[in-house]
Amino acid sequence: LSDTDINRLESAHIYNGPNIYGILDDQQKARVDSVKGLIHNYADPKDPVSMVGRDLDKGSLDSVGMVHFVESKDIDLGNQHMTYGYQLDSSGNIKVLQTSSTEGINGTIIEMSRFQQMKQTLSRGGFSSRETIYLDSEQARILAQGLVKVAETTHQTLEKETTSTLTEVNEVYSSLGNVPFGFILSPDEVRQAYSSAGVDYHSLVGDSTNQVEKFVTRSNQLKQDLVDLESQIQAGIEQKVTEDQTLAQRIQEWTSTIN
Repeated sequence: LSDTDINRLESAHIYNGPNIYGILDDQQKARVDSVKGLIHNYADPKDPVSMVGRDLDKGSLDSVGMVHFVESKDIDLGNQHMTYGYQLDSSGNIKVLQTSSTEGINGTIIEMSRFQQMKQTLSRGGFSSRETIYLDSEQARILAQGLVKVAETTHQTLEKETTSTLTEVNEVYSSLGNVPFGFILSPDEVRQAYSSAGVDYHSLVGDSTNQVEKFVTRSNQLKQDLVDLESQIQAGIEQKVTEDQTLAQRIQEWTSTIN
């Protein structure tokens, strides 16, 4: 697309298309990156075509536009690609998988896209000191907000995995009394045999619980540290606005130009 045509783009929604980013040259990549926040790419992890060139762990990175991995059910190959596997919520919206590599980063991409529009508007004639203050603060806020979203999603995923892991460990422990086929032993004797080999409640459930709780605690602390950082940045912006009514008025004007 030419500069004129690409500036006319308001939004684009693509469904189950392959990721062609890897075959673009540097100039083409720069062109699609300039409108990344306007392109929404919905990909079904169960559809081989839409996963060409994609990685669940990379999400929207190295991709045309923002990638939304959808919740889907298994159906035949043709209908899977035709989006008939997509799951919808009660309002008819596509259900999207919430992962640390997609939705948190996508939100940041959208905000940074708006930020770049703002920066381009303000750059005409150079930046005033007020504009510089606002742009620095806004960029810091967007990045901190994005980090918080990623940390929250990661923490939620970790909590779910922890619950699942501990459930499995408890099931293994509960099965220690099962007498193997062909053995003439009581359940207590089987447990005693496992215990003699170092396999007991402490080594299975106790140690596993302690380890995963450490991970969850660290994850929660990281999330809280980022929340505090975001709050501090927001408080700093609000203080600047309170102290400078001219700046407050200018921010309102600037914001209205991109909303």
